[in-house]
Amino acid sequence: MRKTFICLMLIMLTLIIFAEENDRVTIVFVSQPGVDLYINGSFAITVGPSGSASFSFSLGNTYNIYAESDCYIQVGEPFITTSNLGETIVFINVKPAAWLGVISNTYPLDIFVDKVYYGSIESEDDMVKVPAGIHDVIVSSKGYEDEKVNLTLSWKEKKYIKVTLKKAKPEFYIILPYSTFSPNGDWYRDYLDIKIYASQPATATVLIKNPEGKVYMKDQIHLDFGINELKWDGKNAPDGKYILEVNYINLIQEREISLTRENYTYRKEITLTTIALLSAAILTLLYLSK
Repeated sequence: MRKTFICLMLIMLTLIIFAEENDRVTIVFVSQPGVDLYINGSFAITVGPSGSASFSFSLGNTYNIYAESDCYIQVGEPFITTSNLGETIVFINVKPAAWLGVISNTYPLDIFVDKVYYGSIESEDDMVKVPAGIHDVIVSSKGYEDEKVNLTLSWKEKKYIKVTLKKAKPEFYIILPYSTFSPNGDWYRDYLDIKIYASQPATATVLIKNPEGKVYMKDQIHLDFGINELKWDGKNAPDGKYILEVNYINLIQEREISLTRENYTYRKEITLTTIALLSAAILTLLYLSK
């Protein structure tokens, strides 16, 4: 169920000019009659037939408030203003709602209505609340191609659609923050950091070889969806040029890398010396303060 949260910190700042410290202040909420308001996760009040509801708050606190109704759904951000009488008024825009379920060959599914995300569907029994009307609905799932459906949804209607998502073509790419590293123990680029993006989970073969084809590292790793990270320490490999090769679902990419132990930065010594000097200064200050 989609809940839109309202942070009342801005409201509190507005009210400071109208109320003294430790006073209670009243906020008027304007919305569709019958919409329920929840404060910090608990039911607070229902918007009355007049389309408004008042609630009293203590200054100095922050409240999370959201509107909820089976028949309506909140759209956009609340609009905060003040009346001529000094009242703080919060307009909560809601629209008639419908319920959408999806029968699919895979779950979970992300539901987008007119390019706005409205929630996730975990199974055939699950539904999401969306605005009523004529909409372009996109059903999305990781590792699959999106399915676009044009729907007309009536107010309070509960509608199921059936989709069969096609497996997306696998994609991956290699990300190297730097291509030259120096495993010489100076605490600066002592490892080759390798990042691999995968569009779907699969096993990949990662190997590092020299230009003549001699392999210095070979490993099979499981790639999850998204960014995967691994390191190579360059042990038993001489300085020189190498080729990083990744085979992912019969897709192969290569990157050229360089290994050199001559780039010594003295970062380790500088860091340890700085820590030693700071520690000595702290101990001196503690001794003098006695």
